[in-house]
Amino acid sequence: MYDRRKFASELMGAGGREQAGIGMLQNDILLVVQGARRMLEHASQGLLRQSGLRLVELDVLCFLANAGAGDTARDISEARKISKAHISKAVDNLRRAGCITLRHDEEDRRCLHLSLTPQGRAYADAYFEVRRGVACRLMEGISPEEQRLIHTALQKMYRNIQQVDGGTK
Repeated sequence: MYDRRKFASELMGAGGREQAGIGMLQNDILLVVQGARRMLEHASQGLLRQSGLRLVELDVLCFLANAGAGDTARDISEARKISKAHISKAVDNLRRAGCITLRHDEEDRRCLHLSLTPQGRAYADAYFEVRRGVACRLMEGISPEEQRLIHTALQKMYRNIQQVDGGTK
């Protein structure tokens, strides 16, 4: 389990003092993002052992489960802000593991479309459950009204991220 005080002191540096120029809200945002990632990594350990996959590969499976028309390595790389090299390695590993299939585009043979196999769908579904559990744990003690406010604020933050990353979609 993760210790917020220890984590906060690691983030803030020696003595647990807030670094100059970083307000408490900004510090709290960083703590929550990093803490949530640690919680997700911890909660995923059983699935990672069972599947033999890495978190990036589970992320790819979840993306494909929700992809709609965006089913190429380029789509994943752009949407998840993960390097093409990491996605390429993940796609190779997922194909070898029997989690995805590859199909050449009819108009552009260089383009490969990715789709989930039943095994890939099962791992994606299991990872969705892990993520839901972490999200529920994060939201414990937060009222529905506070959750709506958080949702609105997170949407605005995500739009800000998209603008920094080269425009909104």
